[in-house]
Amino acid sequence: IMTDSITVAIKIPFQPGGGIGGHEHLVKGLVSALSSLNNYNEQYVLVMNRQYPDWLSKYTGDNIEITTKPPSGSVERIRDMLYPYGEYLKPIARPLLSWSTQPNVSDADGYYESIGADVVHFITQVPFEHTALPCLYHPHDLQHLHYPEFFTARERNHREVHYQTGCTSADVVPVGSEWVKNDVINQYGIDPEKIYSIPHGPPTEAYDPVSEDQKKTTRNKFNLSAEYAFYPAQTWPHKNHKRLLEALAKLRDERGLIVNLICTGKKNEHWSEIKSKINELGLEDQVSFLGFVSAAELRAIYELSTFVVLPTLFEGASLVLLEAWQEGCPIACSTATSNPELAGDGAVLFDPESTEEMADAVARMSTDKKLREQIRKAGIECSEKFSWDRSARLYRAVYRDLAGCSLTEQDTKLLKQAQSDQLFE
Repeated sequence: IMTDSITVAIKIPFQPGGGIGGHEHLVKGLVSALSSLNNYNEQYVLVMNRQYPDWLSKYTGDNIEITTKPPSGSVERIRDMLYPYGEYLKPIARPLLSWSTQPNVSDADGYYESIGADVVHFITQVPFEHTALPCLYHPHDLQHLHYPEFFTARERNHREVHYQTGCTSADVVPVGSEWVKNDVINQYGIDPEKIYSIPHGPPTEAYDPVSEDQKKTTRNKFNLSAEYAFYPAQTWPHKNHKRLLEALAKLRDERGLIVNLICTGKKNEHWSEIKSKINELGLEDQVSFLGFVSAAELRAIYELSTFVVLPTLFEGASLVLLEAWQEGCPIACSTATSNPELAGDGAVLFDPESTEEMADAVARMSTDKKLREQIRKAGIECSEKFSWDRSARLYRAVYRDLAGCSLTEQDTKLLKQAQSDQLFE
C-alpha cells in the first residue's frame, strides 16, 4: 500500500444527456475505473456542472467525492440565473454571442487549492483554467483545424484559444492515439515529452450487463428488425451520416440489397439535414434514428445488431470501435485519422469520402456471415489491448508523478510506455 496520499480534482463541466457526445461515456468509464482501484491512497474530487452535480454518483466509489465550483464573477452568476430559461433564450443569445469579443481563459483563483487538490485534470477541451497546480489537459482532437467549415467563427476562436492555451500551459497532455499526438505536435509545436498516449477502454465496460429480457424489451420498444447495421453517433457533420445514407440507397437501387440501419445519439441542430436526406432518398422504412438512449438500451442495441458501421470523417480515438469489440460486434469503419491505427485487423476499412467503397463494405458485412465472424473474433483480440482498468492505472501513475509521490515499478513502466510508441508491449 502506498502511504503518501494525494487529492486529484477532475473538472467535468458538462451536463448529461448526450450533448457532449462521446465525452459523457468516456467520463463514466474513467470514473468507474478509478473507483475500483485499490492499494493506493488517492482521493478524487469531481468538480461537476452546477445544474447537474450528481449524474455520475452511480459510478463513484469510496475514494471519490462530488462537488461544484461556485460561480466566479458576474457573468457566471447571471448564466446560472438564466439557465432554467436557456431553451427560450437561445434564439436571442446566439446572435449576441456571434458579436462577442475574443474568448479568454480564466484563472482558477485558488479554487482547486481550496478543496485540497494536488493535481487538476481538465478532462474536456473547454473550458481550460489557469492554475498554479500541476495539471493535465485533454485536447481529444483538433478537428476545428482540419474541418473549419463544420464550426462557426466564434466556435473556432473559442476552441483555438482554450486548446492552444491548454496544450501549452498543462504539465501533461494525454491523448487517445498516436495520430492525435502527432497532430498536437505539428499544429501547436508542443514538446513531445509531455504528451502521453493513454488509450481509453470501451465506455460500455462500465455499464451493467443486459439480460435477455432487457434485450427483448429494447427490441420491442424500438421495433428493431431481425438484422440491422448500427451506428451510434450524435448528428454532427463529421459523423458523415448523409454519405452513409447515400451508400444504403445505392445498394438498394443498384444491387437490390436492403440494409436496415439503426442510429442512436442526440439529434442536434444538424438533424434536420439528415432527416431531409432520408426523405429525399426514400429511406424512411430502412433507417431509424432513436436519439439518445439509456446505457442498458445502448448495450442491448449493440448486442442485437448484425454489425456496426462507423463512416466518420474524423476521430481522435473512436469509442465506437472499442464498444463494438467489447460487445462482440463485427465492425466496418472508415480509414479517417486514427481509425486504422486503433482498428488493426479488427475491422473492415473503407474510405469515408467514397460512397462506392462504403456501400461495398456495408454489403460485404451484411451478406458474408463468415467475414463477420472473422472480424468479430479479430475485434475481440484487439479489445484485449484496451481496458478502463489499464487506462485508470496510467492516469493514476501520471497523477502521482505530477504530485511528486513515490512510484511503483509498474507506475514507472506505464509512464515510460505512455511516452513511447510501444504502449501495448
